[in-house]
Amino acid sequence: MSNESIDDNLNLKLTTILCTFSILLSLFFILILNKKDSNYARIVRHIVMSEGIYIFCFLEIIIRGKETYLYSLKNISRNVFHLFTFNFFKKTNPINSTDPTDQDIHDPMYSLMDIFSLAGYYSMEVFSLTLSIFICLELILILKNPIAQMKSRLKPYFIISTFMAITVFVIICTMDFSSINLNLNIEEYMFLDRFQL
Repeated sequence: MSNESIDDNLNLKLTTILCTFSILLSLFFILILNKKDSNYARIVRHIVMSEGIYIFCFLEIIIRGKETYLYSLKNISRNVFHLFTFNFFKKTNPINSTDPTDQDIHDPMYSLMDIFSLAGYYSMEVFSLTLSIFICLELILILKNPIAQMKSRLKPYFIISTFMAITVFVIICTMDFSSINLNLNIEEYMFLDRFQL
């Protein structure tokens, strides 16, 4: 598939609306689950929060380099970062283009933001999937022994899930991205072979 056909098939406004709606639904479910004090509600609340975070990271990856509202927020966050660090990390771009968005895409700060978005996406996905596996495991254990306490097993579930998420985040952040072209299309960037777990 060529870059043009993928960009033609992707409607950025529709994708942004659907992702925003999904994030708002996640927030709604968190507010509903926040009123309940059961252990299942705690696990499901963490799953919904992590899914909201990785939907936001997915949206951030999709709209990278495109003129959208979130791209403007990305510019603002980059400028605030440069303001707080007294332009210590600001580098001049050797790109000979008059288009400011083309220069922004090749900025090392944007590359760092893309890496953090990608790492956040995969680490939150691992966190959510691991907790979902533990919910299934807990249902099996309760069917075997309904009297057993779940509280004793709840803390190891969160520790293992958090450890796996942090491990995936660190692995992706420490990978060598020098061979990756910044002008990759969305499918090539999001689903690189090196990120498939």
